[in-house]
Amino acid sequence: MTYPQCFFTMLVFLIFGLLFPAVAAPQCNSFDQDLSWSGGGAYPQILKNNGQLFVISDVAGAWKSDISDNYWHKSNNGLGNLSLASLTFSAAASNVGYAATAKGIYRTEDNATTWHFLDKVGSDKSFIRWDNYRSLSIDSTDPDKFYFGTQGGEVFAASTEGASLIGQTHNNEPVKSVLIHSYNRLLTVGSAVERVLFQKINDAWQLVERAPISVMDMTSIHSDNKEYIFTVGNKTLRYSTDGANEWSDIYLASYLPSQAKLHRVAVATTSKSSIRVLVAWFDGWKSGMLYTDDVGATWHALQLSDLDFSTENPTRRWKNTVLDRILSIYIDPENPNSFFMTTYWGIWRTNDSGLTWQEDSLKGASNRAGSSVIYSEKGDLLTASMDVGIIRYRSQLLADTVTVSQPFSLLPNSPNYNVHRSVAGHMWNIVSIGDHIVATNSPWDSEANQIVMSSDYGLNWTIVTSGLPIDYKTDNTVWHKGFARALEFEPNSINTDNDFNRLYLGIDGHGLYVSIDGGVNWQRSTGQPQSKRIYNALSIDPINAGVIYWGAHAVGMFVSNDSGNTWHLDGLESMGIFDSAFSSSGMLYAGVQRGKSPELYVKSSFDESWELLNVFPGEGTVEGITVHPTQPSVIAVGVNGWSNNNTGKVYITFDAGVTWQEVLVDVGVGVADMAFSPCNNELAMIEYAGGLKVVNLDSLKADSGMTTLDYITQFLSGWTRLPAQ
Repeated sequence: MTYPQCFFTMLVFLIFGLLFPAVAAPQCNSFDQDLSWSGGGAYPQILKNNGQLFVISDVAGAWKSDISDNYWHKSNNGLGNLSLASLTFSAAASNVGYAATAKGIYRTEDNATTWHFLDKVGSDKSFIRWDNYRSLSIDSTDPDKFYFGTQGGEVFAASTEGASLIGQTHNNEPVKSVLIHSYNRLLTVGSAVERVLFQKINDAWQLVERAPISVMDMTSIHSDNKEYIFTVGNKTLRYSTDGANEWSDIYLASYLPSQAKLHRVAVATTSKSSIRVLVAWFDGWKSGMLYTDDVGATWHALQLSDLDFSTENPTRRWKNTVLDRILSIYIDPENPNSFFMTTYWGIWRTNDSGLTWQEDSLKGASNRAGSSVIYSEKGDLLTASMDVGIIRYRSQLLADTVTVSQPFSLLPNSPNYNVHRSVAGHMWNIVSIGDHIVATNSPWDSEANQIVMSSDYGLNWTIVTSGLPIDYKTDNTVWHKGFARALEFEPNSINTDNDFNRLYLGIDGHGLYVSIDGGVNWQRSTGQPQSKRIYNALSIDPINAGVIYWGAHAVGMFVSNDSGNTWHLDGLESMGIFDSAFSSSGMLYAGVQRGKSPELYVKSSFDESWELLNVFPGEGTVEGITVHPTQPSVIAVGVNGWSNNNTGKVYITFDAGVTWQEVLVDVGVGVADMAFSPCNNELAMIEYAGGLKVVNLDSLKADSGMTTLDYITQFLSGWTRLPAQ
C-alpha cells in the first residue's frame, strides 16, 4: 500500500467510525467503575493513626480508611514508588509520618494525604517487605528526626536534611526492626540473628552491645511509669523495663508447632490497665496468633483455622480455609479487643479478641497483579492475574437502572485443594469465543508453563501440556525465566461452531507453538523467529491469513507470511518491544520503549514500513494497546513505569492517533492490559498492581470538547507520519 493509499484508508476508517458508531447490544450493561480484589501483591503492615486505619502494599502503595468505614481509599499522592515495606507516624506530631519504599523514604505532613520524597536521604536506601517490617522509628519529641535500618543492614540517624550512618548489622543482615527509646538516648536494632544496642554519648552514637538473639519484631509501650520494650524471635518473647539493659525471657515452645518461629508482636493497655501482648508465629506458609494479659503467665491461642472465606471476594476460592502467612498484627489502643492482621493476600479484623474475624480487603484495597482482560461474547469481563487465577465479572441489571458486577472465580473450580495446586500460580493471557476459554498458566508447583482450557465457559477445566516444553528457559529471556505470556487465535480459523481451531502461543525463550485443534494439542512451529525473546507482542493479521508478527524484546519485530514456517526481521531493531495489536482494518500497532522513551509505532500493511505514530510524555514503555473492535480510529494505550514507580498513564485517541488525551484515572505503575467493550462505550483496564477499572468513553469524548467534524478537520490538517528509527 502506498502512502496516499494508507492515508486514504485511515481517513475512511476514521470517518466511518465517527459517523457510524457501534450500536450497543441490549444484553451489555455497565460495570462498576472500580472492581477491586486482593491477591498478587502482599499487605506488609497495618496500623492506626489519627482515628484512621492504614495498610500498605508491596506493589500498590498505601490506603487509609475510617475505623468503621470498611472502605479503603488510595493514599499515594506524591508517593513515587509503590513498593512499601514499612510505615510509621510521629507521637509528637500525629500528621507526620514516614514510609520506607524500595527506592528511598517518603514523608507526609498531612496524615498520608500527600507525600514528598526525602531526596537528601537518598534513593539508594532500599527496603523490602518482610525483611524490613518495622525499620523506621521517630524521635519521641521531634518529628523531623528519625532512625531507620535498610535491607542491606545499614543503620542510620536521619532528618529531612539527610542521614548519617550509625552502624551495620552482622554480615549485613536486613534490619527487621528499629526502636528509639529511653528519652531518645538509646537505639535498639534487630535482625534475624542479633540484637544491637546503640547509645548517644556527647551527640555521637556508639555501639554498646551485640547479642546473638533473633529479633524479628520489636515494639514498646509505657505503663506504670515504665517503658516496656518487647521483642520476638525464634520461640521466645522478651521484654525489658530498664532501657534494654536487662531482659526477661518467655519461652513459648509449648504453644507453637515444632518448626514455628515467632515473628510479630503488638501491645496495648487493657481496660484493667494491664498490658495485652499479641504475638504471631509462622511455620512455612502457616501462621497463628496468641495473646496474654498478664505478661506471659497465661496465654490464649486464637482460632484461625475456620475463618470465613465464603465472602463475596472471588479470589478466596484459591484459599478455601487455609490462612497464608501473617505479615502484620496490630491492637487498637483505644479498643484493645479489636485486633487487625494482614497476610500476603488479606486484611482481617476482630472486635471480640479473636473469637470471630471479618475480611476487610473487599472494598478499595485492590492489590492484584493483573495480566489480561477481555470481554467475552456474553458481555462478561474475564481477567487473568498472577496468584488469583481467572475471574469473571458478570454485569447484572437491578431495578432497571442500577447495575452491579457479580464476580466469580472461574479457576480453580474444584473442591479438591490438590486440583487447585496444579494450577495455582500465575495466569498470563486469556482468549475466548463462545463457551471456549483458553489461558496460559505458570503454576507455583510446576517446572514449566501449561495451558488451561474450558469448553463450557468455566464450569470444567482441562490442563494441557501435550507438545509444550517441559521446563522454563532462564537464559536470554525478558524476565528471570521464560513465561508463556503471548497467546492469540487466528481469526480466519474460526469454524462453523463459532470456535477457534488455530491458536498461537509465544513462550519467552522457547519460541512459537501452534495448536490446530483449539488448544488441545500443541507443537513447536517448524520455523522460528531469529530471537525467541517475547513479552506480549504476538499479533495475528485479521485480514491476511498466515501473517504473524513476533516482537522480540530488545531485538526487533519479526514477521512470517506462511503461518510461522519462515521469518524475517521487519523493523523496530533494538527497541524494547512489549506489546502489539491489530485493528479490525488491518493496521498494526506496536508499543515500545526506545531508550527511556515510550513510543507507539504503526504499520499500515505487510509491505509498508513501520512509522512513528506518537511519543508519549515521561519515561517507560507503551503497553496494553487496544483498538476498538468496530471503530478502528479509537485506540487506547498505557504508558507504564517499572520497578514499582508510580508513573502509569492511560491515553486514548478518537482520531487514529492525530490527537491524544490522557484518561484521568489512577493506575499506579500502569496497566497490564485493556479492552473495549464490543457492545457499549466502555474501556476496561487491569493494572499491573491494583484493580480492574472501567471508564465510560462518552465522558472522555465530552471532555475533549470536539465534534465529529472537528476530528475529521484536525485529521485532514494535522496528519503527519515520522519514519521509524
